[in-house]
Amino acid sequence: MPQLDITTYGAQIFWFLLCFATLYIFASRIILPRIRNILKDRKTVIDADLSLATELDDKIYELHLKTESLRKDASNQYQTKLDEVAKNAAAQREKMIEELKEKIEKITDKSRSELKDFIAKSRADSEVAIKNLSQKIKEKIFN
Repeated sequence: MPQLDITTYGAQIFWFLLCFATLYIFASRIILPRIRNILKDRKTVIDADLSLATELDDKIYELHLKTESLRKDASNQYQTKLDEVAKNAAAQREKMIEELKEKIEKITDKSRSELKDFIAKSRADSEVAIKNLSQKIKEKIFN
């Protein structure tokens, strides 16, 4: 078998060592530094992205706190305005009710006085009518 021939071992070992040394030098001088640089750049980018993400998270949290504060302030202002409008509306309603009560009272007083005048006039008219009627009856009886 030719693989077991000892005379070819020297040439095989020589070419193996030459190819191994060439590949080792090529890998250690060219390929591995490139891979090392790529990994270092990648780590730098990842670290920068992580620090940026942390900063953005902090900013988001601050914005969240500010929006909560603004929302509470707006809610308080809205509630204050709403209470103020409700108080104004209640005061205006009470004022209008009082005005209406006064108008109704005036109309009622006017109606009562008109009724009293009407009753007095009708009594006077009825007395005159009774006198006239009784005069006519007397005239008819005595005539």
